[in-house]
Amino acid sequence: MNEKTKLVLDAIRNTPVEYMDRMCEMRSTHHSENAGSVFDAHSDEIPDLLKGAEWRPYDHGDIQSPAIGFRAEIPGRMGIIRLSDLDPQHPVVLEDPKGTGKISAVVENVGDRTMVGHTTMILGPREDGRGLQVWTFHPGDPIRPSEVPASNAGASTAGEAVALGLDFAKVRS
Repeated sequence: MNEKTKLVLDAIRNTPVEYMDRMCEMRSTHHSENAGSVFDAHSDEIPDLLKGAEWRPYDHGDIQSPAIGFRAEIPGRMGIIRLSDLDPQHPVVLEDPKGTGKISAVVENVGDRTMVGHTTMILGPREDGRGLQVWTFHPGDPIRPSEVPASNAGASTAGEAVALGLDFAKVRS
């Protein structure tokens, strides 16, 4: 096991269980509330996929300090679409499913999820300062995180989401 894989495994163990469970649910094709990029696995199988991989540092322009990026050869389906590719009146839902205080745009049944051969994991400091935890993971390349406050959550349109500063939407099918 390489040193970086050990760092990732330590961060997985250091992540609050409820938060990790919620991320795994959202990343499973078998969960009714999945959104964005997903794995063809049940949510209880995803931690083993992550723990069994060899992780390498991933330097990418959309991973900003204090976040640290890693990449592993875990295939999945990337489910992200540019909001600017949608009609400005296309309905979207602005939600904060992980309770981060920032919203993401979600669109229903738009396009297909593209198979990709790798997974990105982003680690960052825990709120209590006790080491690193998993902030997010998903098949495919990273995208810059939303800075739009969760107070904007609710029904919206693609045009309104862009006006708020969002560039992408997660696909829910």
